Amino acid sequence: MKQLLSSLTKKFPFNAILKCMGIGAIALSVTSLSAYAQDESAVDAEQNGSADEEVVEKIMVTARKREESIADVPVAVSALTEDVINNLVLDSAEDYIRQFPSVSLLSSGTEILTGISIRGQGGGRNGFAETATGLFRNGIYMAGGGFGGRSLTRMDFFDAGQVEVFRGPQGSLYGRNAVGGAVNVNSRRPNVDKVTGFVRGNYWSDVDRTDISAAVNLPVNESLAFRVGGYSYQQDEGFHVNIRPEFDGEYLDTKSYEGFRVQSIWYPSDNTSVLFGIERSDDRAPAFANIGFNAAHDPDFYSHNISSPSWAETEELFAFAIIDGEWNTNTWRLAVSRNQRDGERVNEDLDHFIGFQDRVFAGTEVVLFATQMEEYESYTADFFIASDPDKQLSWLIGAEYVGYEDDYDTLNFGQSPPIPGFLATLRDDLALENLDSFAVYGAIEYKASEKLDFGLEMRVQRDSKDFEFDRIRNARPTQSIAAEFSVDTDRSWTAFTPTFSMDYSVSEDQSIYARLATAYRPGGFNAQIPPELGEDVVIYDNEYTYGAEIGWKRFFENYTFTLAIFTQKTDDLQVATSASETVRSFILQNVPDASFTGAELEAVGRFDVGPGQLKLNVGLSTVDGEYGDGSTVVFDGSILDISDNRVSKTRDLNTQISALYELPVSSKFNAFFSVSYQSEKGGYDSAANPPDRAFPGFEFFDARAGIRSENLDVSIWGRNIKDERYNFANVSGNLYFSDGEVWGVAATYRF
Repeated sequence: MKQLLSSLTKKFPFNAILKCMGIGAIALSVTSLSAYAQDESAVDAEQNGSADEEVVEKIMVTARKREESIADVPVAVSALTEDVINNLVLDSAEDYIRQFPSVSLLSSGTEILTGISIRGQGGGRNGFAETATGLFRNGIYMAGGGFGGRSLTRMDFFDAGQVEVFRGPQGSLYGRNAVGGAVNVNSRRPNVDKVTGFVRGNYWSDVDRTDISAAVNLPVNESLAFRVGGYSYQQDEGFHVNIRPEFDGEYLDTKSYEGFRVQSIWYPSDNTSVLFGIERSDDRAPAFANIGFNAAHDPDFYSHNISSPSWAETEELFAFAIIDGEWNTNTWRLAVSRNQRDGERVNEDLDHFIGFQDRVFAGTEVVLFATQMEEYESYTADFFIASDPDKQLSWLIGAEYVGYEDDYDTLNFGQSPPIPGFLATLRDDLALENLDSFAVYGAIEYKASEKLDFGLEMRVQRDSKDFEFDRIRNARPTQSIAAEFSVDTDRSWTAFTPTFSMDYSVSEDQSIYARLATAYRPGGFNAQIPPELGEDVVIYDNEYTYGAEIGWKRFFENYTFTLAIFTQKTDDLQVATSASETVRSFILQNVPDASFTGAELEAVGRFDVGPGQLKLNVGLSTVDGEYGDGSTVVFDGSILDISDNRVSKTRDLNTQISALYELPVSSKFNAFFSVSYQSEKGGYDSAANPPDRAFPGFEFFDARAGIRSENLDVSIWGRNIKDERYNFANVSGNLYFSDGEVWGVAATYRF
């Protein structure tokens, strides 16, 4: 407790205070503008006899494992509702997460390893390590594994009804790895009301991509219904081309995604529902070497000299069941799932990636390949029971199990000169990791008065991991000199993660809250170990975070406004570094601690403008982070002191703005126009903070214009319409750049 109080009362750094003051000033400006718009709208509404109409919908979220208004939750919460999702230009996880304050993309060059950072947490990441963000779908934990297990996939976002982001440590109720926060996607469920559905087509003209998706709701009777849907996305061109003569300018970033989902819901009684679902997805996206710019071989950022193009392919089969029920005045839920994912990237151009393609040493040409394969299987079970939340004293108690087996093989082979650095590269690394995680958790909420609520949440979690690793010399066709060794070890970690919150209603439309929260991420095992370091760096320890947050929420008839200021301290922070100067692979290492501070502003409004209506969403955030004293890591073969350096992946300013204007053009049709803007500025992408790794920042504009009726939408859209290209990752000297401008057409038929 003394350590908790010490970390939570640490003063903000001066620059963080300035940033918070700047956001506060912007907040006052937005409030003034919104208040003016609200007054004007109220006059119009009163003149039209609709002064009591609720213009901004009441958004319900599940931040405390029950459905409640976003206004009542004492935590920074954002939600993308279905109507917002349908009007923005969204495709992959990176498009969704860029719509939220303090949320950033963590990329290692290829889509399969894209991760999510919230409030600066998660910069310490590796291919098969645990995430620092809790990833959930319908409340079920989804993260794990290396091929696509670090982020949410297109299947997760398919047929989504709402995307929720809970910022700050969520270690009590959304406990697993929610160090920076958690993301939960709620899919649309079957219902017994009537036959409904949609068919959507989308064509991307600049990359020759065709997207088809559809879903249909099929009631059988008053107690049984099905929902069946699927998608197929095929991209045949791209931005990256292979200039090697034998490939004649073939595209290196073609993609394909296919998936289907079948759900059923059964109501055996008036107070019980059983939801069952099964789904299958197949994804194919470029591997590392295809699209990384290596200055030793490539003439420009989008032209590559690749001798062996390779794609990362994943096949995933997921099944789940959710049972909801009532017992007296209490509610309960049991959710179980099983996930099986197989991934591979075969014969990737390793000599291009390390910068020695077509080079000859000692009379031998360097010809190296890399192949990686993974078999991942997981099981989850979560049960909780909760009392009536409207009582003066309410409670929740639950238990959770997460288990997985992750079997992966990394093979480097080819033709190598008789030089130690190359010969040590030729090896086969076999790894097998098993997890058993058990947790019990609970919550108590006490309504001290009509205005004041207190909440206490607690979780005890124990993670046990077994790890087997074998490094074998590879003699195809050159004899390797890699040091062979084996590791058979296990580790266990136990963590107690409490949360305390207070919520005070200043008035019917205004509240303030305070929150003290904790979370933890278990340790693990490095498998991409540089030969010169050996088994001494296999194990890294768990990290534990303490956070404090104060927030203000203001709700009016036609706009909402929220402001949050936070500080956070993470002990034994996991940091990712390239430890070897010759073998460019990453490992995780612990540093004593790091501190984070920041602020977030969100404003959402809906206003009558001329003959139509304008919907406006604004998000601004800033996050600063600093490594503590005594923080040293192995970097490029040497010991590097990163004390007082800025934590990688923290940003000076994140901005999200989206606007939709809709107006009637006839009795049956409305025209609509939408534009969205996302930007990130400031910070570093490396813990070493070298000048050449300062984040260049980006600014993306997307737009959509179309016409809609009750059943049909037709639109023209543009993605990255300023054609901005920026370097979003530097992996072992390979630079990865964003895609350029794309235009397309879309049509959706609803029935």
